[in-house]
Amino acid sequence: MSERPPEEANVISNQPLLAKRFELIKVAGSGGASAVFHVRDTERDGEEVALKVLTNRSAFDALTISRFEAEVGFLREINHPNIVRAYDFISLGHTIAYTMELVRGRELSRFLAPGALSLEMVDTIFRQLLSALHELHSRGVFHRDLKLENLLYTEGVGIKLMDFGLMKLQRNSPDTQAGVLLGTAQYLPPEYIQTGHYDARSDLYCVGVLLYEVLSGARWLANYSGDKSIDYLVEHNFNVPHELPSKVPLKYQCIVDKAMMADAKRRYQSAYEMMIAFNEEPPVNVILKGRPGPRASHPFFSREGFFHFIKDPVVILLLGIMTVLSLVLVFDKQPF
Repeated sequence: MSERPPEEANVISNQPLLAKRFELIKVAGSGGASAVFHVRDTERDGEEVALKVLTNRSAFDALTISRFEAEVGFLREINHPNIVRAYDFISLGHTIAYTMELVRGRELSRFLAPGALSLEMVDTIFRQLLSALHELHSRGVFHRDLKLENLLYTEGVGIKLMDFGLMKLQRNSPDTQAGVLLGTAQYLPPEYIQTGHYDARSDLYCVGVLLYEVLSGARWLANYSGDKSIDYLVEHNFNVPHELPSKVPLKYQCIVDKAMMADAKRRYQSAYEMMIAFNEEPPVNVILKGRPGPRASHPFFSREGFFHFIKDPVVILLLGIMTVLSLVLVFDKQPF
């Protein structure tokens, strides 16, 4: 608690309406415009919940408040095991707040180290994330702020997606104005930087960045901050290498490569399609620079591999020719 600025820790006690209803347990985190508190809610029979309060007065423009209200309204409607649930909206006159599900986990960024997560857990986490995005996209909603800090990870269980303050509603949200970019620079997809357009495939680009970070144990474009990372991407026409360590199975490199394609048409076209990729092995003819090609999923000297081999049309043709030649030789040696 002492590590937090005093004004942040006193947000609840300085608001009579909040102080009457909530008992502060600890400050859970803060961002540019809001703070999140771990509290006990007397109106929910003492249940422990998370309380998010808009705290930055300089950010209290109409657009910020409308986004905050949209976030609350959307989260109250949705019920998905990998999306944080919202409970009550609270109007405080000069500011607003809402309560939401308390997730006892840590930001996924805390596990940013090579081997910090098993490959089995990586599969679980990203299937869950893509399941959450499938739910969002099917409702015409794009998250637009996917990053490690917005994924709460509970060890052995999985993740919860949170912070929908920058979400975009497909049905009534125009593209962002040129020169006005929302989100974290290192995660911004090429089409958004170039044209302001953002759709489901843009979210999937961010998932590719997340997968790269988790498996490499390093931040994407770690040497470039803010606008410098955008300048670097533009300068290289968005063709920036994102190679994973050679010990990481090829399947994941294939997923990262496709998800982070500069051309959105060449990426995964849906969260469901990308989710399926985590269950598949890469094609046997895939060769990546600096990495050995994958072994066939069924080696020839196995029962499955043998039957797979003899079903090949070319093999069938060759076997047919060999059979005919053998019969010709046999009959040619027979005395008549």
